[in-house]
Parts: sequence; structure tokens; C-alpha cells
Amino acid sequence: MRTVTIQEARTNLTKLVEKAAKGDAFIIAEAGKPLVKVIALEPANSLHDSIVSIWEVAVKFALEDFRFDPQILHEGLQANGYQETPMTAQHAITVGALPQSTGTRSTGCW
Repeated sequence: MRTVTIQEARTNLTKLVEKAAKGDAFIIAEAGKPLVKVIALEPANSLHDSIVSIWEVAVKFALEDFRFDPQILHEGLQANGYQETPMTAQHAITVGALPQSTGTRSTGCW
């Protein structure tokens, strides 16, 4: 990791910050003593919900095993910035290859 002096940091701050944002962290030192480390912030986490989760809620709601309307859940997730995770047939096929665990077959989760 690169170490720069305070004077070098002042002179080249824009370039150093641009590099740090791309993952090239650096240390600012004074008189050879490290003072601070400049690193990129973690990107904001995005929120996702799965059609499979809504499906399971809908099935349980229809069977009266769960008392929460899947439509309200879906609308609430979208209103709070959740993005639907795209699902494909390959995802469904892959689930069939998973080992069985505890759960209920009525929802397709076993």
C-alpha cells in the first residue's frame, strides 16, 4: 500500500482520492509516521426480494397457514426500494437438485 506525505496528499488529493475510490487505498504519513488510511467506501447494498418468497407467502396465505396478504407484502417491499430478483426456469431446475431438508412440501420447500 502506498504511503504519501501530508504535503503530497495536499498537492495530489484529487488523483489520490480517485485511485482510492477504485480500490487503491493509501496512507497519509507525517514525519514517516502513518496518520490515516484512505480507502473506498463499500458500495451501497441493494435490497432484493424474490418471486419465490412472494409465491411461498401466497400459497401459505391461500392455505390459511399465514395471515399476511402477499399483495400487501409485495407492494410494501417495492415501496421501500426492494428490487425483484429476476428468476428463470434454470433457477427452478436447480432447486430440484438441492438436498431435502425440514419444511413443508405444500409450499414446494422441503
